[in-house]
Amino acid sequence: PTVTSDAVFALGATGILNALNPITGAPLWQRNICTDAGAEMVEWGMSGSPLIYGDTLIVDAGGANEKAVIAYDRRTGDIVWATGNHQAGYCSPRIETMDGVAQLLIFHGDGLAGHDPSTGRILWEYPWTNQYKINVGQPMRFEKQLFLSSGYDSGCVMIDPTQLENNRPKEVWPPNKNMKLKFNEAVSLGDYVYGLDDGILACLNVRTGERMWKGGRYRYGQILLWGDKLLVQSEPGFVAIVEATPE
Repeated sequence: PTVTSDAVFALGATGILNALNPITGAPLWQRNICTDAGAEMVEWGMSGSPLIYGDTLIVDAGGANEKAVIAYDRRTGDIVWATGNHQAGYCSPRIETMDGVAQLLIFHGDGLAGHDPSTGRILWEYPWTNQYKINVGQPMRFEKQLFLSSGYDSGCVMIDPTQLENNRPKEVWPPNKNMKLKFNEAVSLGDYVYGLDDGILACLNVRTGERMWKGGRYRYGQILLWGDKLLVQSEPGFVAIVEATPE
């Protein structure tokens, strides 16, 4: 859920978006984002935290009716703007300021798009998909560049949205298979990213795309960066503490 002093906003797996009084839980308003977009819910359920931007609440609904991304009035639930055509992903919308320009990042089933968060206008798009159109891990920002990774043999890539060619960001280094984030996100320390490459812990140099090491089978667990240590919770349940170094 996304929580403010005025409301708790929660998106359920079937596409029901609720705004609730944060003290009492009483309903303020409700929408079905799939109905609003004229889209089917994705196979494993709608996902992602609603994003607050100014007076709007932004979600990734998906669909092919120029309503894939919807901004609602956060106080009334009325639609303020809608845009785009893509399959919804499993990642939360977010805002990044790149080269002084606020950009709404939507990592959906067909790739990553940058939007004007005030109007929904698409600023650029980068195709990035896989067999099941599952993009889960948040894109990671490194100055003016964005690191993308997903599983199902997709791999990873670094792009620069401040350098566009035919409305597509330039690749800082080309896609490779050195890290495949499937159901989780990575963490970064300095110029290195640490994540579960299809369940095996790996370290990647984000400046070059080179993998520094790979080892330790944790399956599809989760990682936290704790100072200069990685706190790794494995899917079977055990926890490991690993040094966050390229060595």
